[in-house]
Amino acid sequence: MNEDDDAVYEKLRAHLDSMPVGCPKTESGVEIRILKQLFTPVEAQFALKLGIIPQPAKRIYRKFKKKGYSLEQVDEILKNMVKKGIIMGGTGKGGNKMYYSIAFIVIGIFEYRVDRWNKQLAEDFQQYLQEGFLEEVIESKPSQLRTIPNKESLKTIEINESIENEKKVIPFDDVEKLIENASNTISLANCVCRQEKDILGEGCDHPKETCLQFGGAAHYYIDNGMARQITKEEALEVLRKAQDIGLVIQPTNTQRPTAICCCCGCSCGILSNARKLEKPAQFFTTNYFAEVSDDLCVGCGTCEDRCPMLAVKLNDENVAEVNLDRCIGCGVCVPKCPSDAIHLIQKDVKIPPKNMLQLYQEIGKIKAQKK
Repeated sequence: MNEDDDAVYEKLRAHLDSMPVGCPKTESGVEIRILKQLFTPVEAQFALKLGIIPQPAKRIYRKFKKKGYSLEQVDEILKNMVKKGIIMGGTGKGGNKMYYSIAFIVIGIFEYRVDRWNKQLAEDFQQYLQEGFLEEVIESKPSQLRTIPNKESLKTIEINESIENEKKVIPFDDVEKLIENASNTISLANCVCRQEKDILGEGCDHPKETCLQFGGAAHYYIDNGMARQITKEEALEVLRKAQDIGLVIQPTNTQRPTAICCCCGCSCGILSNARKLEKPAQFFTTNYFAEVSDDLCVGCGTCEDRCPMLAVKLNDENVAEVNLDRCIGCGVCVPKCPSDAIHLIQKDVKIPPKNMLQLYQEIGKIKAQKK
């Protein structure tokens, strides 16, 4: 292939930008610099032929055989792209044939940088986040991740008076139920955001190995050396520890999550940048918000210290107040309150999409309506 390299990468950017969660253009062109670090010109050409729906190598080969490629060469290139973490790839239910699809920038290529960072790439991703990509991610609706409270927080939920449904925790908001109903193939990976911050010299002291994947996503991570397989019991222990130290539990926004992130306000790309906004709550999917019982609050400030979104402040009367424009319903504030003064209120329940394909179809539909 002898097409001008810059033209190939711009075509790839535009192709990625056509996806439900896109790849917006910036004045600096930092996104092209990122793509050039990740894709060779040939790999960029192959990525241009991939979409959301997985395809076998044989179908992709039809698009390249006139260019002199054999089926074996096409399959080898695609498999190598999967190993590099720049496209998606895995076997179907039969387990005998590989299928390939495009990887979005997020959730996708960024997350697949686990254990693969270099300083230049980390700096470029940070620059891209600030210049254009953050807005793309947080304004994608429905959101790719949702926020659910930890188990201890759910014990104290109250139903909003406007809600007539029975007071109960719905299964997809119960992290233990999510693990119980998950595939038996579970993987545990390092947090890609904390690794990125580390290489930039901005790391925090939260544990690294906190990100869970399930089913096909777990196979992808394990097969490509990005994670290790663990049991359901081990997964629950990871989440218990994360909850104890105040990490925000964020599964993919589906009824059966493909992944669960344990995020902190200091390193998470989304949380750390969204907290800079005046009203970050509007960009998060959650079924809860926090509320304080004034007569029980002792003004210790524990909730204020633990809140990752700066949503809780002590007022002039030394009583905690929750700013609902900032509260994302994570419940991090609840378990450590010494006087049980803070609790969660359940909002109108939002049922997550069934799976990732349905989620991205919904995001894509809303994105198209905005144009």
